Amino acid sequence: MSKNKRLLIILLAIAAVLAAGVAVILLTAPAETVSSSEPDEAVVMYSVTRDQFLRASVTNESGGFTLVKTADGGYTVEEAEGFETNDYSTGWVGDKLLAPNASRTVSSPGPLSEYGLDSPAATCRVELSDGTAKTLLLGGEAPSGGRYMALEGEEGVYIVTHNLPLYLTRSAASYVETDVIPTKDDYPEGTDTNVKYVFLGGKKRAENVEIIMDPNYVSDETASTPYVMTQPIEYPVNSTTTGDLVTYASGMSFTECAEIRLTPERLAFYGLDDPDYTLVFRFAESEVRIDFADAGDFCYAKMDGFDAVFIAYPTYTSFLSDPADKYMSRLTFTKSLSALAGLTVTSADGTHVFRVEHPDGETVPYCGSLKLDADNFKQFYENLIMTLSEGRTDATPSGPAYLTLIYSFNDGSPDVKVEFVHVNNLRYAYLIDGEGSFFMLKSQVDAIVSDAALVAENKPVKSTI
Repeated sequence: MSKNKRLLIILLAIAAVLAAGVAVILLTAPAETVSSSEPDEAVVMYSVTRDQFLRASVTNESGGFTLVKTADGGYTVEEAEGFETNDYSTGWVGDKLLAPNASRTVSSPGPLSEYGLDSPAATCRVELSDGTAKTLLLGGEAPSGGRYMALEGEEGVYIVTHNLPLYLTRSAASYVETDVIPTKDDYPEGTDTNVKYVFLGGKKRAENVEIIMDPNYVSDETASTPYVMTQPIEYPVNSTTTGDLVTYASGMSFTECAEIRLTPERLAFYGLDDPDYTLVFRFAESEVRIDFADAGDFCYAKMDGFDAVFIAYPTYTSFLSDPADKYMSRLTFTKSLSALAGLTVTSADGTHVFRVEHPDGETVPYCGSLKLDADNFKQFYENLIMTLSEGRTDATPSGPAYLTLIYSFNDGSPDVKVEFVHVNNLRYAYLIDGEGSFFMLKSQVDAIVSDAALVAENKPVKSTI
């Protein structure tokens, strides 16, 4: 026998085996009948009126729930008493249970075990006002899509392709309203600045972040920003990224409620007895604290005042792990000139002591008894606050300061001591009251020294550093 003939015989044998397999599938798979051109409206399992409906008791692996009709004609979940339930979800399920429909039926159905209906994934007993009840059984997935359902005690197996099977597998907690977090949208008077305080903490953070409203904020002063950082150090903030933080915090959203009425053991089960992250933000009239446990693809969350665990996705939670540096401004000092009462500049070139008065809102600077040109001093001060950091370092430099600035204020704020310590030929380290070392370019620091000497003699300083 030639090689080509042997190959042809082998191919024919394989085709025969495949054909036999297809025949077995066709003979054993449940036959389905499409009832109309509009499948989602095709087959109604039963139909009752809203007046006839009393309650629906659902049992499933998630614990189940009891849907009851309210006096106003809506629905609520009995087990979630004391919590606000989601009107859309309860309304959708309640109305669907008045006349549950399927897209297809199984013609000549076999034993319920073929469809997973002998041990149903969920059972829904709908109690009616005349004392009768309808019991829906939820089975497995149909090969062509949807889930098998049946009415207990009645013939017929249905295939449902809409969301009723999903709703019947949920717990009572999943119907709890998730829109429970006060946000800036609840405070129509404000912009982002109606958030007065933000705190980020938790065991997964390298350091806590605390940002408060700057009590000396002046909206028309370019040197001032709405917020100031107090942890990990007291430092000016980046108005853009901090604005994002405020927006994220006050725009937090939960996707689902996972469990209600928690025991300490259940709280520990979710990891919320020792949270990975903690977010606190404050409006004028309320404070919100939310603890988070990282679950990988999402976070479990518990908000103060709610005996419930919610689920929040990274769209709303990714900022929780952002480092403090992200919110720190490159501007090293943002106090407005109108708050400045005095400035002492000490370097190897000597010490210059400046005094600033503000009669009738004007700025009148002095060096000793010498009255200085106000615009020139303003330019000097702007150069100081536009000295930009090049980033933060964990190492605290040692050695004498190359340049020391001591600021005093007329608004009751404590003096601030700023030191620049030599690191290398290109950089100085920058410390505020001995804390928080940042890198500064040597050229900028040298410009401050030379400008201080110029302004002390009423000579023009450089227009910019």
